Amino acid sequence: MLSLKKKLCTNFAKLLALLLVFYSFPTVAQTYENIQLVDYATPRKYEVVDIKIVGVRYLDQNALIQLSGLTKGQTIEIPGDETTRAIEKLWKQGLFSEVKVLMEKLEGNKINLVFQLQERPRVSKLVFKGVKKADEKKINDILKIIPGAQVTDNLI
Repeated sequence: MLSLKKKLCTNFAKLLALLLVFYSFPTVAQTYENIQLVDYATPRKYEVVDIKIVGVRYLDQNALIQLSGLTKGQTIEIPGDETTRAIEKLWKQGLFSEVKVLMEKLEGNKINLVFQLQERPRVSKLVFKGVKKADEKKINDILKIIPGAQVTDNLI
């Protein structure tokens, strides 16, 4: 009786493992069915459904989307001037060390854009070595660098 129970449990475990293996294949296949490649040799027009900003911690995402010049519902060409101008507008602000635009979702002629931004580092604190305390305060008053300010070329 014990061996029959053991055989049933073993067979049930095998059947369950087999079912899990077979049911995982269609899921993987479906994941790759909807992928569309963008052909950079022949630009196409897409309607922007959504725009997201990732990688920012201190800046307002809605303001950055407005600054890019792109809007939801706008028809753009990819590759095209609109995305290039959006990247240039964000880059010219001097707030980022990296600006990328990615396509998160592409369905037919509808597209979701993601701006991947890398903020410049920020000042955590100023330390002066070999300077008297009184002179340190004078230097701080002249420089006017506050903790939390972004490190830009002008600041350096």
